[in-house]
Amino acid sequence: ARRADQILARAREFVRQPCRDRSQGKLLSVALQGLPPQLLEMGFPAPFMALPLLVYAAVRNEEKPAFPLAVATTLLYLGVDILDDLADGDLPAHWKGRKESEINLAAVTLISSLPQLALAELDASPETIAGLQRLLADGLLTMSAGQQRDLALAGTMRVTAAAEACP
Repeated sequence: ARRADQILARAREFVRQPCRDRSQGKLLSVALQGLPPQLLEMGFPAPFMALPLLVYAAVRNEEKPAFPLAVATTLLYLGVDILDDLADGDLPAHWKGRKESEINLAAVTLISSLPQLALAELDASPETIAGLQRLLADGLLTMSAGQQRDLALAGTMRVTAAAEACP
């Protein structure tokens, strides 16, 4: 639980740093309210936090230098989860009073900008950081394609496993 608290504290601190104005910071702070209940539900180590720490510790025998990576995966997870809640119509109570467009904006910011900035804080070579950012972008494209297929198939009775190639 201590590591989860440390990652959450770093994520909160990290979200405040790049904010361009108070309203953006407040919106992202509301988004972060969704993490503690999920951690209680999943228990620690939550995979999105623990995996970067465990892998780094296995290779380097310490985990603290991997905290920016754990922050990146935590913010990414949260953004994806918020988008899922929006699509499913089951937003948690901390979003009450917020427009869906604001919630969507928070999720997109958590997915697109903040993980990239967190990865840039790693104590690693520029090539390694660029490789991680490219891997993240590639993973997001794959997730987007899968979600698009899900949306296209919603309400249909005929579903196949075959994927179509890009034009």
